[in-house]
Amino acid sequence: MFIGNRLKELRNKKSITQEELGKTIGLSKQTISTYELGTREPDNDTLLKLADFFAVSLDYLLGRTDNPEGLTEEEEQKHIELDEVLSHKKILFYGEPLSLEEKEAVVNVLKIIKQKDKEKK
Repeated sequence: MFIGNRLKELRNKKSITQEELGKTIGLSKQTISTYELGTREPDNDTLLKLADFFAVSLDYLLGRTDNPEGLTEEEEQKHIELDEVLSHKKILFYGEPLSLEEKEAVVNVLKIIKQKDKEKK
């Protein structure tokens, strides 16, 4: 849902309609509306077009940072730390190494928790 909130906020700051934004990046007004309502998410190409049009980073558009220019050094370090931990070949859980699938499952659980936290706000 964060993309929708950011998209609506950015569009309103530029004082353009959903229809105008859609025409500019080659989408319908209805598609822009579904993005803003959170019933549909833009694909990667559309995300890039939106970020370019609004001159913001993908991290900002996706809600990873409140800085339109991208992640701060401190935010970047936080993201790197989890990646570094998960990239180690041997992470143990109750004395047994985690497989790649189990590491991915841990990340997926964290994503669900983060999404629920965002929905509460």
